[in-house]
Amino acid sequence: MNQREAAWERSRHADATARLGGVHIHLDADGWHAEVAQVRIDDRPTLLATGLQQALLRPGVAAPVDAAGPLVLKGGAVLAGTDITLAFDQDLAQASITAAAFAVSEFTQAGGWAAFTVTATAAPPRGVTLGLDRAPKAGALLRITVAGTGNAPLLSSALIPAGAPTADADGRNVSTSLRLAG
Repeated sequence: MNQREAAWERSRHADATARLGGVHIHLDADGWHAEVAQVRIDDRPTLLATGLQQALLRPGVAAPVDAAGPLVLKGGAVLAGTDITLAFDQDLAQASITAAAFAVSEFTQAGGWAAFTVTATAAPPRGVTLGLDRAPKAGALLRITVAGTGNAPLLSSALIPAGAPTADADGRNVSTSLRLAG
């Protein structure tokens, strides 16, 4: 085999996967030993674990651009006093805008996480105003969660739950954060 053929042969197997068959590992007085009965080389690339793929594809990490359920627009959460206004990417089912469909918490280094009591008011057709029971602390991190799961999720006008990747899929809770000046 010449150099050119050898290089081609190496590159052909650069992404190959080795599958081992009949592997036996045992310990005796001389230490650990391994026996492999069969080595099969195939050209199938290595696959990511299913759990990792699912985690990477959930909304908020790699949400599809055309998600079917409502999502808060980038930059669509604005705090003014004790009110947070949320702007969504689609019209909402107004009757689904309830306090149960939202959760807001603040994090401070001194106190950790503290939940707010929230009221929710529709700002048709694509907005919601959340009233907080107190003013957030300066320098806090606010975490706003929209329920797409459970028995009272936020719905689009097409009755698709928040965060649902497709029209016939279950919704998902979606969150956004606001960092307050300190």
